Amino acid sequence: MKQRGDFVFDPFLGSGTTAVVAKKLGRRFAGVEIHPEYCCWAAKRLQNAAKDTSIQGYHNGVFWERNTLKQQVANG
Repeated sequence: MKQRGDFVFDPFLGSGTTAVVAKKLGRRFAGVEIHPEYCCWAAKRLQNAAKDTSIQGYHNGVFWERNTLKQQVANG
């Protein structure tokens, strides 16, 4: 099981989704991306992640499938 402080490496960073989720879950992370524009997008998303720590679909330690809000609320 992954824990806070674990290390996540993404060799194809793209717009930074893996890095953003790692940051929000308290993991250390690194990524590699060849396209400068994608690096800029990832950097901007990481800045925003510092302000908003919520993760879409993540509730009470569980990643839920889309359109399951009623189930999430029912399970507390």
